[in-house]
Amino acid sequence: MKVFTDEDMLGMSDEDLLEAVSGYVELQEKDRQEFALHYYKPANPEVGKIHALTCGTIGIFGGNGCLPLTEPVMMADGSWKPLGEIRQGDKVMAANPESREAVPSRVTKVFRAGQKEVYQITFSDGGSIRATAEHQIPVSRRRTQIEKRSVGSLLDKIHAKPPSRISFLSPTEYVYTSEALPVPAYLLGALLGDGSLGKKNLKFSNMHTGVLSRVNDSVKTFGLQLVPYQGCDYGITGDGSPSRLNAELRQLGLWGTNSYTKFIPQQYLVASRKDRLALLAGLIDTDGSIDEYATCSVALAAGFVRLIHSVGGKAICKTRITKTQTGVEVFSYRVYWKVSERLPLATNKQTLPRFPLDYSKRICRRVKSVGLMECGDIQVEHPAHCYVAGDSVIVSNSGKTEHALVEGIIRCTGIIPESLQDTYPRQKLRGPIHMRVVCESLTTVLEPIILPKLQYYQWSGQQPHGGERGHWGWIPKHCLINGDWKKSYNTRLRMLTLLYRNQEGVVTGTSTIQFMSYDQDPSDFASGDVHYCLHDEPPSHAIWQENRARVMRGGKMSTMLVSMTWPDNPASPVDWIFDEIYDKGMPGKLKDPDIEVINIFSTMNKHLDQEEIAKRAAQMTTTERNTRIYGLPIRFSNRIHPDFTDQPKTWCYECGKIVLRTHLDQCADCLSYHISEYCNVEECTSTARSVLLCLLDPHPRKPHFLAWAHVTPNEDFEVLATRQVEGGAEAVRDTVNEVEATLAHARVIRIMDPNMGLSPSGATRELTWQREFDNVGLHFDLADDSSVGRARLNDFIKPDEMFMRSRFRIDPSCSDAIFQMKRYVWADHKNAENKDINQVPMAKHDDFPALFKYLMNYLPSSDGTAPAVHRRDRGQQPERGIYGRR
Repeated sequence: MKVFTDEDMLGMSDEDLLEAVSGYVELQEKDRQEFALHYYKPANPEVGKIHALTCGTIGIFGGNGCLPLTEPVMMADGSWKPLGEIRQGDKVMAANPESREAVPSRVTKVFRAGQKEVYQITFSDGGSIRATAEHQIPVSRRRTQIEKRSVGSLLDKIHAKPPSRISFLSPTEYVYTSEALPVPAYLLGALLGDGSLGKKNLKFSNMHTGVLSRVNDSVKTFGLQLVPYQGCDYGITGDGSPSRLNAELRQLGLWGTNSYTKFIPQQYLVASRKDRLALLAGLIDTDGSIDEYATCSVALAAGFVRLIHSVGGKAICKTRITKTQTGVEVFSYRVYWKVSERLPLATNKQTLPRFPLDYSKRICRRVKSVGLMECGDIQVEHPAHCYVAGDSVIVSNSGKTEHALVEGIIRCTGIIPESLQDTYPRQKLRGPIHMRVVCESLTTVLEPIILPKLQYYQWSGQQPHGGERGHWGWIPKHCLINGDWKKSYNTRLRMLTLLYRNQEGVVTGTSTIQFMSYDQDPSDFASGDVHYCLHDEPPSHAIWQENRARVMRGGKMSTMLVSMTWPDNPASPVDWIFDEIYDKGMPGKLKDPDIEVINIFSTMNKHLDQEEIAKRAAQMTTTERNTRIYGLPIRFSNRIHPDFTDQPKTWCYECGKIVLRTHLDQCADCLSYHISEYCNVEECTSTARSVLLCLLDPHPRKPHFLAWAHVTPNEDFEVLATRQVEGGAEAVRDTVNEVEATLAHARVIRIMDPNMGLSPSGATRELTWQREFDNVGLHFDLADDSSVGRARLNDFIKPDEMFMRSRFRIDPSCSDAIFQMKRYVWADHKNAENKDINQVPMAKHDDFPALFKYLMNYLPSSDGTAPAVHRRDRGQQPERGIYGRR
């Protein structure tokens, strides 16, 4: 295309200039479609880390906002079902918040989040929806701007006096799979209004000539006609008895209903838009007015409201007490309605506004907490990732895999997006590679969700195509063979071949992307070399191991990646992910340098109001905060020592708990400045004058567990060393002598598990474990096994107010003890319903925590002669030289 200079443009007419600009716009639109990768930008800095990392293993963990499991969700047939009853594979009504069109879409994933605080937001029309603070909902804040916001970020704005004008959205068009209606829509609406359906003969009462004419034309299709009776009453009669119209009304369940029991049949609520407008016309022509509809039937009133909403209108239902002709007081219902398009009325009962109004915007008026509820979410395959819930409101869900897909495409094609040109590590571009993508299902995930995100001609996002709220498929057209997806993708093998281009744009070879699923046998993964392996949601350990072996063969700069939400079912076999990826990749002294973890939670989302998130976190229990804020899997949320941490956390001395820190270095709960950062894993230094305690938990079938701790001059406890010893008493003696020689303490106190200490170590009952160790020169006293030690340990784990550090610390070298302290949990009932909370610890990862319990029960002082001071007085001042502030 020609390049125009300033002089050229000065000499051009308006028409020529417009034509030139239009050509550039068309070229830009085409470029954005065929080369979407060039315009890619990470959604937030945390996700952007994926592209900067060069490690071998990456874990992307996150969560979802939630709705109560009782919140209704609109199904594809127009019916409503509680969220908790929806299963993967069901079809719901998904919606595009830009076009407001709702269409059937398959549910690809179902999430459960346990109990969370729920908020009810009420609209100006009386409707409402319930959701958690972090749930994303499309909102309209200006005339044309629509954006997804968390409920939590909107609470203060709705609470304000007066509240901000924040509007949730409802669809204006529902695309149902409609069937032919047995009774014309207008006729049914008229009969529901002025028809007599409960007697032997069908009657109609009205005096408007336009309405009578249209009803008469409709009943003629059944071989019937209106026959005048007395006044404004008409009979509907004709040849044959009973008539076909009567039979259809019986089939619809309407025959025999009266003014209090009439309703709109379900198939009419999900009819075509034309029929729904005609049905509204029949109802309004009979029992309606220019802005009001009246009925004594609550079901009919609810159906009318739903019809108005389904065509993008506004409806407010009010209840009144009225008197019948006989003087009896009854409930009646008035629906005040507005729609922005002309209804096919036979009367003049509608006036349209001078300017079109969007009545589908639901203005938020009030919000309140409705307490803790069991919550969850669903994911739909619709490109906009939104569905219709609550009172016909569009709500959203989210995913994390897309950015990991883009990272793989960069490596497969050699093309770096413009936004990453200055930060992307060039050493990751090693030339053509083999990539593997593993998902939950080839039919419900790969075909409808993943592949469209890669195809350059597919639009993923909100309308209009090519806008800012979506993207075309990420694979550039010129990286496909002959620019043709069909020539590049082998459907039978599920293998995609891409052209790899160097920095000069020259093709230097071909990369491949292989798509597999978790329902395949692990042996299917045991072939070939893989340079980049993406797991969408948690794989089985066997599949992970097979893929890891393939990636190891891929050489340097090869990457294993898992993108997932922690499952809320404690029975899900994902503990290995926590042990092998999450725990090793989290920042701290024990971090594996080749593993990186990216947590995408509420506190890291730039689109959420962090002050609001902090307020909501303040209302959570420790268990909820550990799970929802810090991202621990729910299986580790019931830890026996919940405040133990190997990463810095913020402690508030006024609240007495772990809190979030505001940008002003205040407690987010009480706004106190009396906070400090603490961590239970620190470098611990041995001193010869302190008393050393050797703790032993012997076992006949697994290693003997040993720990050494000392009491500091400040009466704190530090774990200096731990060991697991295979063999008998002699092996334990040799290890004890070796470790204690290194620690070089003047005095050593040894205690052991009383249960195992008194149990037989061999075939005879006389030889106990305690006697066994006595015989090799190691004397262990029996420890106190009471549960008091657990509670006391929790007190020592918390930071001390005077010295602003924990009174129980473990040296980073004791990785096995740290591992168990983070996994020592209560043994909850498998079926907790109608049962009290279980007070028994799970018999797993309990060895070192049990030794520390014995330590807390023994509670020696710094000189070993008297019990240590358990709790310091708030006003006590440290002595200079001994109790110096650390």
